[in-house]
Amino acid sequence: MSSEIKLLARLSIIWGIVINGAVVLNLSFALPLAAGGQYENFPAGIRFVYFFQMLWLTYQLRVFNRLTVGKTVRPRWIVKVFITLGIIGFFLNAFSTSPAEKWNAIPLAITTYAFWKLKD
Repeated sequence: MSSEIKLLARLSIIWGIVINGAVVLNLSFALPLAAGGQYENFPAGIRFVYFFQMLWLTYQLRVFNRLTVGKTVRPRWIVKVFITLGIIGFFLNAFSTSPAEKWNAIPLAITTYAFWKLKD
């Protein structure tokens, strides 16, 4: 995998962490970028869910970094979970009611592709 794809994938995961963190902190710039762009303030329940998504993405970044330097990850099937959830997330964002949230499909596609290339 090229160094450009690795960099783009890392930046894509970091973008997800930033967006999720912004939702948790109820920052205004995230309002059109998350949860369908339907809130003026994120409810506590949404913020709670996005907190765990942020932790998941942090774990995903750690796994990605390990794989790109040739280290193994356990459980090995976690990469397939990242790919599956990436595909689901891509479609959820691509068909969002929020035009701004649709752009999140691009980093998801990049990340999912990168994990696909690393899966073997």
